[in-house]
Amino acid sequence: MTKYGATETEAERLVDRAYENTQPYSARAKGFPSNPSIGQTCVIDVTIHVDDAATAAGIASEIMAASPYVTLAAALYAANILLTAGSMIYGYTVVLHISYTYGYTNDGVLGWTPGYVSYEIY
Repeated sequence: MTKYGATETEAERLVDRAYENTQPYSARAKGFPSNPSIGQTCVIDVTIHVDDAATAAGIASEIMAASPYVTLAAALYAANILLTAGSMIYGYTVVLHISYTYGYTNDGVLGWTPGYVSYEIY
């Protein structure tokens, strides 16, 4: 990841958070209902302050910290979309609203799947 502009610290944080998200009893999963039913939805809000030195890796790390079921690829994708807005969001706070649905995943197991994402800029 450093090859693409991430600092060593950012790369380590992303790897650590990606690893934590693969653990079955992650402490960060507490925002979800403990006994969900198929079809149930849950919205997780992720708040990120975007400063002038924001990088895609740094923003992705914050997204992964707040949202336990988002993948590294999805977090980097969302971060790049935010940074595409350029200086329009620097110095502002962005709140992502990530909707999850409980049901069978692509792997055929029950789990939370991220879906629609909306955002607000403050």
